[in-house]
Amino acid sequence: MLPTSLLLVRRSADRIQPLFLETTAETSELAEQVKKVFASSIGKSKRDIREHLHRLEEDTDWDFRVVRGLGSVFERRCVFEQVAPVSPMTARETVFMTSASQGLPTNSEARAMVLQRAAQALHVTVEDLESSLYADLDDNLYLSAVNALPATRLIGDYNVSLLQTLLFRASRLDLTTDNWKGVFRALRGLGLMYTATRRDDAYSVTVEGPLSVVRQTTRYGARFARLVPSVIASEKWSIEAEISDGPRGGRTRHLRLDSQTHGQYLPRDISDHVESFDSDVEQDFANRFRRLDTGWELVREPGPLQAGEAVMLPDFVFRRHGVEVYLEIVGFWTPEYLARKWEKVRHLEGVDIILAVDEANICDELASLPQHVSVVLYKREVPLAPVLARLRERDEQIRREHTSRLSAIPIEIRVPSITVDALARELDVDPDALREHLRGKELADHVLAVDTIVAKSVLSCVSAKMTERMRRGPLTVADAFELVKECGGVSPERILNHLGYIADWSSLDMSEALIVKVDQ
Repeated sequence: MLPTSLLLVRRSADRIQPLFLETTAETSELAEQVKKVFASSIGKSKRDIREHLHRLEEDTDWDFRVVRGLGSVFERRCVFEQVAPVSPMTARETVFMTSASQGLPTNSEARAMVLQRAAQALHVTVEDLESSLYADLDDNLYLSAVNALPATRLIGDYNVSLLQTLLFRASRLDLTTDNWKGVFRALRGLGLMYTATRRDDAYSVTVEGPLSVVRQTTRYGARFARLVPSVIASEKWSIEAEISDGPRGGRTRHLRLDSQTHGQYLPRDISDHVESFDSDVEQDFANRFRRLDTGWELVREPGPLQAGEAVMLPDFVFRRHGVEVYLEIVGFWTPEYLARKWEKVRHLEGVDIILAVDEANICDELASLPQHVSVVLYKREVPLAPVLARLRERDEQIRREHTSRLSAIPIEIRVPSITVDALARELDVDPDALREHLRGKELADHVLAVDTIVAKSVLSCVSAKMTERMRRGPLTVADAFELVKECGGVSPERILNHLGYIADWSSLDMSEALIVKVDQ
């Protein structure tokens, strides 16, 4: 965002629009001039750089708010450092303590004496002490690096900041976008208050603006502004907002923007999503679950579920073989919020969901939830055992369904050898279901060697080569494995075991351990 004093808008009747900068030769030249101010100021303080920008304002015909706005945006792309021989806090503390011990200095001589004694205590010069006293103030930070940024991007970032600054005065925001997953993720991550409904294939979202919040308006407003990039990251979007305008916000004006008309001014900047969590409880559960080898993929914030005309945004989804089991962690909330939550859960249709409910929220409503909803109570952390038990139930259902499916389809193996897991991935079935299907089944040209399917021709090749090779003397495990691969086999140890060979691991080095034939 920009300082509100730099906001530029156009007003017309009850409408208000930000004055976006177009990317033209003139605006690009101005952006380049702003960049040059910073590029030529390495090692200078923010105060010096801002004075340089003020001189640029005087040398151009541009509104000073545009120049300062571009400077404010570019400044965020730069690296500033504190330069001080002594920690500013330590310097101030030492000076104040010295002053307190000999009395408040009332003239320049007394002040110089205080600084001299404080400098001696810190083993620095008076000049170093004075330069350190307020080196941590923003104006006194020094520019150490300038990040590369094209002029066109600087103009786009300025326009986004302009829109964010205007929306800081919003009492409500209605939006549409085709980036719903990103928007819902942002709404949750930023902790914004909103209502969402779904009709047909479209969502309608209303976000409560900063001026509708009784407390923490500045903090909420900053979070509210951070929603903008998620909205404009899509190809199609629209924004309608009620803006409080005037000296005391006494008049409401309407803001309307859409991608077709205004998208050219605002950069679509879709960056890689970094997984974030709403609470320590969620992060702790994800960390503990992912350490287990369950075969289920855990996905954070999978997207909205339709709950009647409303939408529900579950915390997680477990995915395996096309099956989805959702998890919603319900921490401590107000009774009104919980009532809305239970109402949404009742309207979920065909959704397998686990509700992990804080014990503080136990109520009669839990007993009336639909049968497809599993409830897990927790105190400080969500227990894994009941969640894993529910997933194992689904594993059994998946296994039965896939076993039935396998009995109805022919299995053709066109490679010399393949593991059961690899074949299961190709067929998109559960590996245990495939093992059960293959167990005791007569294959035309292959055999099952533990968990590897091997062509009979590969077994014949390996057997002949092993017999011939071992006649000439001891054979190491490494050489035996290489021999199996030459015949087209995978999982060498499984194939060798199937043929009656085992490794004598007297040495853990494969180039020294030997292969022996087990007496039949």
